[in-house]
Amino acid sequence: NNHIVLTHERTIMHTTTTQLNPNTNDAGKLVLRVALAAMLLFHGVAKLSGGIGFVADMLAKASVTKSQLDGVAVSVGPGSFTGLRIGLATAKGLSFAWNVPIVGVTTPISLAYNFVGTSDRVCTLIDAQKGNVYAGVYRWDRTKLVTEKDIYIAPLTEVLDTLEAEGQPVVFCGDGSLKGRGKIEGRTDLFRMAPPTMVIPRAGSVA
Repeated sequence: NNHIVLTHERTIMHTTTTQLNPNTNDAGKLVLRVALAAMLLFHGVAKLSGGIGFVADMLAKASVTKSQLDGVAVSVGPGSFTGLRIGLATAKGLSFAWNVPIVGVTTPISLAYNFVGTSDRVCTLIDAQKGNVYAGVYRWDRTKLVTEKDIYIAPLTEVLDTLEAEGQPVVFCGDGSLKGRGKIEGRTDLFRMAPPTMVIPRAGSVA
């Protein structure tokens, strides 16, 4: 799951792997989502030029010119090598061409920002194949994100055993949680899955 976020003082135009869904957030900022990465990453063979076309299209829909952009933010993984490579190359190219700063945000941190203010611990799980996950555990102290366990790789069962033994409520998110849903749900009342809109990275959270 790789995101490129183009930031403007009045408008956030972000690309994500999910759906095209124009809407307005609480601050009245136009939010536009487009399935850039989904096209770029389809079997790892889609052409980069098509994704750039989506970026141009979203800028036009948001009535924002390239000269008005303040910077580019991109999620840097961990995750699919092909997805990260294409996403990072695109973000770096845009940053260079538009002469704006670029900033990288780890995917677990961006996932944790889906849950600002929650009282539960947040466990981010990114699929690492063969029953393993990249796991991270976070909690919110009002508006400050606290890292309790930085990104580490382990079998999903081991992560769940540890969290259950620690006896605190946990919300799970990330593609690793979707893949391991059967092992998470019903295991203990302490565990819950994130809602569908919060279980995967959101470009707005990267921003």
